[in-house]
Amino acid sequence: MFQVAPDEQRRIVTHLDGLQARVDQLTALQLATQAELDALLPSVLDRAFRDELLTRLWPILAKSVVTCPTRQVFQNSGLTSHAGESALFA
Repeated sequence: MFQVAPDEQRRIVTHLDGLQARVDQLTALQLATQAELDALLPSVLDRAFRDELLTRLWPILAKSVVTCPTRQVFQNSGLTSHAGESALFA
């Protein structure tokens, strides 16, 4: 039967204890981050439904839609335009 020397066993246990301590730290950090996100969600939803969020994000979103390669692909595809396309890529 194979046995590991006591010094090697202690070294392995020390290493595993260090790993467990790191896992505990990361778990605590994840829980704190989740709590912060849970606290922010009602505020974000409130702003979204009051159009405040959309008003702030629209300049950013509008630039990404205008420069979106999908627009060029759609326009070059020969597909019939529809009302949604003109509103989306205006």
